[in-house]
Amino acid sequence: MTNLNAAPARFSWFFEGAREVGEVHSGFTLAVRHSWEAIANAVDKVMPRPPTSPDLKGLSTSAQPTLWLTGHSLGGALAVLCGAAFSMTNTIRLVSGVYTFGQPRVGLFNFCDNYNQLLRSRTFRFVNREDLVPRVPFRGWDYADVGNMIHFDSSGTPVLESLQWRNFLSRSIEGFKEFFSISTHFGADVGDHSYRGYEDLIATHQDALNRLFAT
Repeated sequence: MTNLNAAPARFSWFFEGAREVGEVHSGFTLAVRHSWEAIANAVDKVMPRPPTSPDLKGLSTSAQPTLWLTGHSLGGALAVLCGAAFSMTNTIRLVSGVYTFGQPRVGLFNFCDNYNQLLRSRTFRFVNREDLVPRVPFRGWDYADVGNMIHFDSSGTPVLESLQWRNFLSRSIEGFKEFFSISTHFGADVGDHSYRGYEDLIATHQDALNRLFAT
């Protein structure tokens, strides 16, 4: 039901002190909101809040612990939304990086634009071949992508913002039947969406990934 609740709602409705940054997936964001106090308190115990401006561009990470967020499938969506909540609310944190695997989309264009202004350079979405989950909710519903996308193409080679993936995106699967089918299998560890598949590809292509990140 979390996956299927794709109706967009304003990000500021979910978090106290949140800025007006656009609309997000209600189901994913509610899942984060319901656990947010526990998440923030857990981070408080190991990582003091920065004492200065909430503008991430003006803060230095050299003198404090680093915060990394990651997840596969639905967990990837939650990781992105946690990054947004740490960066766009009064629970301000320095997010060092967000790495997701087979992540569905989490917000409309306006939210994604605001997210990218803060965290695009620190956010990396891994997509395996023709994994369908990163295609939902659909762009035709005004959902958009965040961060930098690294695509493992048909040969398993990691490519930044690959043409092969853009061509795959151009195939139309905009109907509710397809959305329901994909959404109800977010946790399935099968095919191109399998976390083990992502894990194996990253281990195999570590040198190529290091070169991508170095550029």
